[in-house]
Amino acid sequence: MTMLVSKGENEERTKVFISYSRQDSAVVDRLVDSLNAKGFQTTIDRGSISLGEEWLPRLQFLVFNADVFVFIQSLGWMNSEICRAELEAARGRGKRIIGATVIPVVLIPHEHLGTDYIFLFSDSSIPGSSFEAGLERLVAGLEEDKDWWHSHTLLLNRQKSWAASGSPAHLLLSSVELGRYKTWAAARPRDAPTLPMELHDYLVASDTSILERSKRRELLIWKLSTAIFGALCVLFVAFFLYSKLPP
Repeated sequence: MTMLVSKGENEERTKVFISYSRQDSAVVDRLVDSLNAKGFQTTIDRGSISLGEEWLPRLQFLVFNADVFVFIQSLGWMNSEICRAELEAARGRGKRIIGATVIPVVLIPHEHLGTDYIFLFSDSSIPGSSFEAGLERLVAGLEEDKDWWHSHTLLLNRQKSWAASGSPAHLLLSSVELGRYKTWAAARPRDAPTLPMELHDYLVASDTSILERSKRRELLIWKLSTAIFGALCVLFVAFFLYSKLPP
């Protein structure tokens, strides 16, 4: 897969945002310690927050700067308006989303059912279920396509800076960067959502800017070539006339 980050950036740990209910703090604390020990950079919001204008920028910063969004499904999480808002924020930015559960499947309402589960608890009715087994599956999921998702985060941050600065041309992608990101977009993982519209618009704006600069360069070259050709013609005519003068 095409790499879009430098060696130093690529060695940065995968950033994981964990969405959870305060009722599940014990298992989440254990999960955070385990993931950090395995080289991931986890982010969770331990503050007391409520929906509103002051909270939204905080959520956007935490969720948007993560490479992967992990939610811990429980009855408390499903009943939390904040947790649902976090999930929608991740979906809106096209983030990779991985779900884990700390409750039996039979307790999950039908509207929240998925096709696969990472169990972070032991259940005699589920062979091989345990926190350790669930952690192993989660780590495997976080490792999958991690470089592609890290590049996704970097591009989102580039677009965010560009939009926040009034969409200046100098913050658009260069032709080399655009070529790499087109290759990156074509290598989108099978389970990844389509690129968010703002990313699509950013790539289009970069492409348009590059074409316009190319046209301006071509026009300038044509004008310079025309001017040089005209000057040479004048010199040739002057030399020809000079050669016809009597000695």
